[in-house]
Amino acid sequence: MKKNKIIILYVFLFVLYPLFMTNGYKNTVMTKCISFALITGVAFFATAWMDYEKYITENGGLGNFSIKKSIKNLSVTDKFGAAFILAALLSFAFAKYRAVAFTGSSDSYLGLFAVIVMAMIYRTAKKHFSLDEIFVLTASVGGAAAALFAIIQFMGADLFGMFSAIEKTTDRIYNFLSTLGNTSVFGQYMILILPLAVTGYCMADDIRKRIIFGICNSIMIMGIMVANVDAAYLGFIVICALCAVIFLRDRKCFKRIMELCSQTLLSVIILKIIYSLCSSARGRSAITRAIMDVPVYVYIVLMIVFVAAAYLADKKIKSEKFYLAVSKTAKAFSFTIAVAVIALFIYLSVVDTDSQLFGLEKYLRFSDHWGTDRGYVWRWLFTIFMGAGPVQKIFGAGQGSVVFELFSHYKVQMISELKYYFDNAHNVYLHILFTMGILGAAVYIAFIASAVKDGIQKALKENKYMWGAVISIVSYAAVDFFCVLQPITLGLYIILIGMMSAKKN
Repeated sequence: MKKNKIIILYVFLFVLYPLFMTNGYKNTVMTKCISFALITGVAFFATAWMDYEKYITENGGLGNFSIKKSIKNLSVTDKFGAAFILAALLSFAFAKYRAVAFTGSSDSYLGLFAVIVMAMIYRTAKKHFSLDEIFVLTASVGGAAAALFAIIQFMGADLFGMFSAIEKTTDRIYNFLSTLGNTSVFGQYMILILPLAVTGYCMADDIRKRIIFGICNSIMIMGIMVANVDAAYLGFIVICALCAVIFLRDRKCFKRIMELCSQTLLSVIILKIIYSLCSSARGRSAITRAIMDVPVYVYIVLMIVFVAAAYLADKKIKSEKFYLAVSKTAKAFSFTIAVAVIALFIYLSVVDTDSQLFGLEKYLRFSDHWGTDRGYVWRWLFTIFMGAGPVQKIFGAGQGSVVFELFSHYKVQMISELKYYFDNAHNVYLHILFTMGILGAAVYIAFIASAVKDGIQKALKENKYMWGAVISIVSYAAVDFFCVLQPITLGLYIILIGMMSAKKN
């Protein structure tokens, strides 16, 4: 497919699609699903027809076509993707509620039909998209546009009267932000796109493009802060750790990461000033408040440190061994901190369950109320799953079954204790395990892991922009442990996976 037509597809998928929605937040998920399915359908059939014509021209017909050869040419990631489609079909076949399992009407429209759409966009991205500077720039601009919209809303402006259809209760309104709908979904979107802007800034040689990447990066940093979602901050920490390990080993990238660090601190200062001037701005989460309450002079001092480090990398320190040592130190530090936090969490949740943690209990000690009552739904779904028969354990209860099974087993607890009901596991992997069984969860994880492996190999050998997709996928996968399985950003996630698994980029 011609490059200019592919760029148009980039614009539709990564700029217009995130911004497109009907007036207000009514039926946001349905609107996004329909628009993404339409774009995907047109792109898939157009590119498939062009591939067919090309094959006919080059081979003089279909006489030499071989299904066996086509299967042999599939990559490991392709095979895991095909296995996931098979798992979805088997889950549908054994589902108690087949109509729901197909449409996903009780599960954000993530049924068998959505799996088919994801397969179509995966094939299109793998065959025709290229993870190059143009793509990274397009996605970054789209992310920054959505973030800017969210920042303006956060400061109190009701753009286009989008909040008018929502119940006028504070908690209800505060669940929505940006054109992505839910604040958590917006946070996931920022985690998916931000690494592309960071990579673009590190790799671009044209100063004008670096300025664009830098501006997009700064706006999306502010976007993460206004999302007010703890999971988004977790994703940002993962992004920072991966960027340190990957980019600090190269002198040029080290310099640019230091520049981005100073720009990030400047973004915090700017957001803090704007927030102080807006009397109608939203309330801040505990983490956002803690970041913005740090005195400005502290951030200024840190900015000077990062600017000085960039200067030294540019003019003074030219030894490659130094940057390799910095990268190895960052890797060891990140690994140690990650292991220590996980170990501490397990210790405080299993062994020492009584010590006072001075407000950190909601982060460091698992309970039913942990993660906005995620403990309840995790425990309930795991209990139902372990009590199910072997067929349901292997193939799942069927897509869209979470809300039905929870109401069947825990209706009284949800109504009397929680005062609301769960329709999602709030953990993507547990959700897939429950709805698609051990088979579905296993091949889904293998599919992601294989794609990340493909991306790392390509980044090391042929395409440095591939690092952006690798960081995006790993960070998004980490956040998925605490987020709902939802279709709004899933399609963009699958596109990046498809681009990483392509034979040529």
